[in-house]
Amino acid sequence: MATMLTLWMKRQLVLNKGQNVKSWTQSLKFEAGLCYIKGTVNPRPCSNKCAQGQGKFPECVSIPGVCGGACASCWFESEAKECEHNCKFNISIF
Repeated sequence: MATMLTLWMKRQLVLNKGQNVKSWTQSLKFEAGLCYIKGTVNPRPCSNKCAQGQGKFPECVSIPGVCGGACASCWFESEAKECEHNCKFNISIF
């Protein structure tokens, strides 16, 4: 989380329709929100949540090196390992 605190805010916190912030007491959810407002929009939304518009946030956003690069929506839902932006998901064998 310390890495995220040093980054500039790039966007306002906006949630997809029907989403709310009532259950944001866990630090994981707070960190996912920080990732969304401070991260970079991925050129291709992840197929786990974002491509179908089912993510917590309207854009698929990640911060390289934070949560393995998983997007904020997958991170929020504790599904970082299923996110294709997670560097552990994209292991290539040469």
